[in-house]
Amino acid sequence: MAGIGSIQLRLGHTTFGEVELSLCSIDRRAILVHVDIEEKHRRRGAGSVLVAAAAARGPRYQ
Repeated sequence: MAGIGSIQLRLGHTTFGEVELSLCSIDRRAILVHVDIEEKHRRRGAGSVLVAAAAARGPRYQ
């Protein structure tokens, strides 16, 4: 099993949000465990960027 990973979206000292994901190498599954975007940064695409980064981290996972 690959376990849980975390990706943060930052610019300088500002954290826009983070995503936690779990990759299981046994059945080739990826699960977004948690997506958290700071309220003042919502509706600006930060969540989409984080989900895309998570997908890029495990491209052969479903």
